[in-house]
Amino acid sequence: MDFSNNPYGASGLPPGESEAVGSPGTAKTFGVLNLIFSVVLFLCGLGYSLMVVGMSLMPRSMDEVKAAQQRQLDRLEDSEKNASTDADRKRIARERHQLEKAQHQMDTMPDFRKMLSANSPVVKGYYAGDVLTGLLCNVLMFVSGIGLLGLKNWGRMLALATAATKLVRVVALYAVAFPLVVAPVMAQGMTEAMEEFAREHPEEAGPNLAGRADTIAAGFAFNSFLFCGASAVYPLLSLVMLSRRGVKVACGGDSSEPTMI
Repeated sequence: MDFSNNPYGASGLPPGESEAVGSPGTAKTFGVLNLIFSVVLFLCGLGYSLMVVGMSLMPRSMDEVKAAQQRQLDRLEDSEKNASTDADRKRIARERHQLEKAQHQMDTMPDFRKMLSANSPVVKGYYAGDVLTGLLCNVLMFVSGIGLLGLKNWGRMLALATAATKLVRVVALYAVAFPLVVAPVMAQGMTEAMEEFAREHPEEAGPNLAGRADTIAAGFAFNSFLFCGASAVYPLLSLVMLSRRGVKVACGGDSSEPTMI
C-alpha cells in the first residue's frame, strides 16, 4: 500500500501513539460529538414533527376556529336582542364588535393552507419521510456514540454506517427531492394563494407574485442546496476520521483495512 500521502507514514498514527494503543482520543471525541449532536438533532426533529402534524391539521383547525367564531357571534346577537338593560346591551354589542373585527382580520389574511401546500400529498409525504428518517438516524447516532466512548469496534462501524446513511439521506432529500419535486409544488401553492388574496382583497394585497412561481421555487431550491452542504459536513468528517488506522486500532478493529486518508 502506498503511504506517501499519509502524513503519519506507514503506521497511519500520529507521533507518540503506538500500533497497540491507536488513537483512543479521536474515537472518544467523536463518541461525545455523536451523543451531543444526536440529542440536539433528535429534539429538533421532534419539534419539526410537531410542525408537520400541525400542517396536516391546519385545514380542519382553521375551519373549526371560523365555525366557533360564527357560533359565538350568533349567541351574542341573540343575547343583545334579549338584554334586559341598556348597559347589558351596550356591553354585549362591544363584545360582538370585537369578535367581528377579529373575524374580519382572519378573513382578510392569505390562505396559509394553500401558501404552505398543507393539503398536498407530495409535501406531506416529503415531510413525513424527512422526519422519520431523521429520527431513526439520530437514534443510531446516539447508540454509536455510546460504543465509541467505550472504544468498541461495533460502535465505530455503526458510526460509519450511520454517517454514510446520513450522507445518502441529505443528498436524496435536500439536493434531489426538495428542489426537483417539493419546491415547485410549494411555490405554485404560494403564488396561487397570493393571487387569490389579491383578487378578493386588493386593498390588503402585498407584492404581486403572479408568474413568479419559478423564481420562488429557485429560491427554495438554493436554500435547500445550502442546507444539504451544511448537513453533509459532519457525516463526511466522521467517515474520514473514524476510518483512520489509529481509530481502528483503538477500537479493536482490523488495522489492515484500507483507510480513507
